[in-house]
Amino acid sequence: MDADVLLNWISEVERGSLRRLRDQVCWFAGSGSAPDRRLRQAVGRWIRDNVTVGRLDVNWEVDTWEAADPILTTIPSGDGYAVLVGGRTMKLDRLLGDAADRSDIFRRTVSAVPRSGDLETPSSIFIEYLSIYDLEAASSMLDVQFIPQVYQLLADHLAPLKPGPPCPPPVRSGAPIERWSPAKRAFSVDDPTRTGSGLYRQEVNGRALYSLLVGNKWFRTSYSEGVYLSSTGMSMDFVRWRPESKVGRDWIGRVYVDSGVPLPDSHRRVLGMCSGLSPSISEYSENAIYENIPRDIAEKVTESLGHRLKIMSVAN
Repeated sequence: MDADVLLNWISEVERGSLRRLRDQVCWFAGSGSAPDRRLRQAVGRWIRDNVTVGRLDVNWEVDTWEAADPILTTIPSGDGYAVLVGGRTMKLDRLLGDAADRSDIFRRTVSAVPRSGDLETPSSIFIEYLSIYDLEAASSMLDVQFIPQVYQLLADHLAPLKPGPPCPPPVRSGAPIERWSPAKRAFSVDDPTRTGSGLYRQEVNGRALYSLLVGNKWFRTSYSEGVYLSSTGMSMDFVRWRPESKVGRDWIGRVYVDSGVPLPDSHRRVLGMCSGLSPSISEYSENAIYENIPRDIAEKVTESLGHRLKIMSVAN
């Protein structure tokens, strides 16, 4: 499918129901028949990737989405390139094309090759600059905001994870209750005789509900927040950082996040704004890999999660 055209359409629509967006992306992917489970999972990953790089804002609880405002921003060690993030209307595409034709803007378009089973994501657009004045001029020509170092602003405003509002415990007479295992990074059916603090999942009216038991109190949570809240204080090393091997660039590197422990939206966006690219997925481990991440940003992300960042040695 042409993901850039799909992004144009989403940006023009501006907002709507998340359930309807899933159906529309499935249709746009050209399945030609009722979408199967694999396609719906791929669409879910596509939506999360676009949240990561700031194109979409999603409220999972109320099932709504909104196209993010377009922003021109700098990235760490960008080597003279800034990134254009957010929604991309047809008007913005025309302004980009006109400015490039006049040589007022020099842009570079990067398209990621999707792995097997995934959908193509929209291209990332980078704007060349020599000084901040170039970016201010470019933002004016494109009619978008210029905000330097959005990644730093977002990282500085990350709040420590906290449980959600109090809630009743899962109903034993309802659907099976599953408990999440930090060691296995997976859910399994809970033994009712051994209930203890942790993250629990139960399907209610066709939707998975996540509950956090802390001592003898129950709290509502989400999957991505619950996996970190329920494993606080454990030495699990879910999030790791490896510096680059080039001399003088040991302050920047890659962040690795284990499969089965996805970062919450706000934390993923901080990392996505460091490169303007969605994470790649390791072929063997299924771990998510975020590029171009300064160590101090990685530390702020993990501290907000209530965990410690594991520092890996430089790759040979």
